[in-house]
Amino acid sequence: YPPKRIFVETTRGNLESKKSQKTQSRYDFLNEIYKDILNNKDKCAICKEHDIDIKALSNELVSVSNASLSKNNNKLYYYYLQLGKCMYSGEDINLNDLSDDSLVDIEHIYPRAKGGQDDFSNKVLVKKIKNASKSDNSLSSAVVQKMKPFWQHLQKLKLLSNINDKYGTKKLATLCKAGNLSEMEQEGF
Repeated sequence: YPPKRIFVETTRGNLESKKSQKTQSRYDFLNEIYKDILNNKDKCAICKEHDIDIKALSNELVSVSNASLSKNNNKLYYYYLQLGKCMYSGEDINLNDLSDDSLVDIEHIYPRAKGGQDDFSNKVLVKKIKNASKSDNSLSSAVVQKMKPFWQHLQKLKLLSNINDKYGTKKLATLCKAGNLSEMEQEGF
């Protein structure tokens, strides 16, 4: 059978210039943001509003090695990006639970089974029980309504951002989209 569609993927930008740019480590990125939060009373107030002890999290982060935040330990990285909270419930995640796959998951916001991308803007750390109740569906309106203020605060703190989404707008939009995905979204466009 002939294919219905053909997609061609290409690289973006000048690869040579990207090779010469020094990338910031995850540890340095988080450390910089946490220092910024601690030195800004408005940002500290945002954390207090969500029952987050930013000083305790910052002290935990200092004790973490740069190597442990490598790409091989995404759960730990997302834990600090999310200020130790589940993205679907706002509940605290115990740092010791990260190694137990039956308790904590890296979750695709738009399910992979429905065409969701496997990238930073489509992944969050959640408690396993919250992920299981979502199954292969998009987020419910109730979850979005409850969690949107927290997500917006994470964006203000620059914790939803990455190198391809400097302000975290793509991830916030992905989180805030509730209901069924359109056919185009299911295809990843």
